[in-house]
Amino acid sequence: MALRSDIKADRLRRRCDDCKEPMRVTKPVARHASERRLRSATEKATKARDARHLARLVKAALAAGGKPLAMAIVAEGKGIRRLRRGHLRSAKMLSVPLSDMIPIEIERRIRLLSIQEITR
Repeated sequence: MALRSDIKADRLRRRCDDCKEPMRVTKPVARHASERRLRSATEKATKARDARHLARLVKAALAAGGKPLAMAIVAEGKGIRRLRRGHLRSAKMLSVPLSDMIPIEIERRIRLLSIQEITR
């Protein structure tokens, strides 16, 4: 006759490697197969997402009369993010809030434009 402690010890010994639940013994082959299926499904989803993104870019470029509109929009967004990071860095260096950087930036741009007009 098996004691309750023996049954409990057997259950604890037969734990699953991944989830550690008692009495759920998994075979390594099944685990590897499920990991492989998950990986291939992830790759398939990534490829589908990239294909949809490319199709959207092509559609936007064709709508703009063949001009690479989508690429320009992406580059503009990147430029805006870079400019904002620069403003944040300047505000931190000057120990002023970001809202005070806007008038400073406007003055700087006006100076640059006036210098460019003078040198023409």
